[in-house]
Amino acid sequence: MNINIIEDELLKSVIKTCDLLFVTIPQNLTKGDLADAISSSTGNEKENCIHVAILKNEKNEEIQIIEANTTEGVICKPLKSFIDMELKINPSTKFYVKRIKYSNEDDIKRWINEAEKHIGKKYNFTYISSEDSLYCSELVYISYKDKNNKPIFNEIPMNFKDKEGNFSLYWIQLFKKLNMDIPQDKMGTNPHQIMKNENLETICELQKNDLCKGIKYYHC
Repeated sequence: MNINIIEDELLKSVIKTCDLLFVTIPQNLTKGDLADAISSSTGNEKENCIHVAILKNEKNEEIQIIEANTTEGVICKPLKSFIDMELKINPSTKFYVKRIKYSNEDDIKRWINEAEKHIGKKYNFTYISSEDSLYCSELVYISYKDKNNKPIFNEIPMNFKDKEGNFSLYWIQLFKKLNMDIPQDKMGTNPHQIMKNENLETICELQKNDLCKGIKYYHC
């Protein structure tokens, strides 16, 4: 089913606040950038998740995302402009919307309020927990907790090695610049891991519609 513009009421009726937007790229993409480094370290499929953002869909407003990115830190921006930018960087990018099963209005209010508290923080390039900076899946991890304040998503030992067991040049250069060891096996999260979490159900896939210069979605 096609959606002519991102603000279309049909799309707004599909997406709910606190749905998660996952960004994937083909596994064989080799650009030597952060997206490629994340994909080679955390994914092992034909398309690997490199980014996750929190969706916000308020009445009479354009759909927004709350994300942590490397250039702006934790920000809130329109979903449409985010998708346009990502596709300019890589036309092969895909976008999936997923939702936490069995969530209620109290959960959603608690999660979005927590996420918004962190807007304005810097991006966490060290990937080690910090009070004043966050990376994308870390924002999700600390925002989504149950009523007992227990995180819904688990931390796992972080991996920065590719499938051959080597660190990519990106990671080597980044942590050399930060004057720290690569935090291999330290506890943390990544977008691919969260995307595969059994607590999530897939709502739809968003794709660029070049004919109407908008977004189309498919129920998955």
